[in-house]
Amino acid sequence: MTPKHIEINKRQLKLIPMILSNHTDMLNKKLSGAILFVAISSLISMYTVSNAAQIPTQQLTPILSAKPGVNSITPDWLLSMPEPSWERPAIEWQDNSNILYSLPPITEKKDWEIEILNLSNHKKRILGEGSAPKPSPDAKWIAFTRGEGKEKQLWIMRKDGRDAKKLSNIKDGLGIYQFSYDYFWSPDSQKIALEHQPLIMPWEQKKRPESKITIINISTGESKVYKT
Repeated sequence: MTPKHIEINKRQLKLIPMILSNHTDMLNKKLSGAILFVAISSLISMYTVSNAAQIPTQQLTPILSAKPGVNSITPDWLLSMPEPSWERPAIEWQDNSNILYSLPPITEKKDWEIEILNLSNHKKRILGEGSAPKPSPDAKWIAFTRGEGKEKQLWIMRKDGRDAKKLSNIKDGLGIYQFSYDYFWSPDSQKIALEHQPLIMPWEQKKRPESKITIINISTGESKVYKT
């Protein structure tokens, strides 16, 4: 950029206070500020364009060559992709050595899965279908949700994935994790508090149902409902 360009830019910027001063009367009379906005925007635009001349030309990244794959992109292949989900991947510590997490559906896999990763040997293992896993405080059990739509309920299984059983029977299903439901273990790992409130979308124009907390005994399956 030449000194002449710099001098022009400085003079352009000095015009801004002058324009503000000249338009003070109009602003006091509550006239539209559109003219002022356009004038300032024009000066800033001229200043930006003149400064752009000093930006060096950037070298573009070379085009990557295509690699052959195993699938062809066809309408049928696109329709086979999993549908978007409101569910979010969850990560929890199982104990000091293992991390528990849920994985969303991928191609040709329609259901969420719960996996466990050992940080010592880096081995991972699928425990079964489900999402939103939470280990019990004593690390012997894992609570999670399983199912879609009206079939989505709260389940538990042992830490190795055995003995999975359903705990809840919520009408119309649990809904979306941390939007319409959440749950927490008791300190003694014997009960789970399930909080649930049906999710009503704004366009449905319905009164939001009352929320409920269900205390479930994992050994007996007995539950007690409290309205909030």
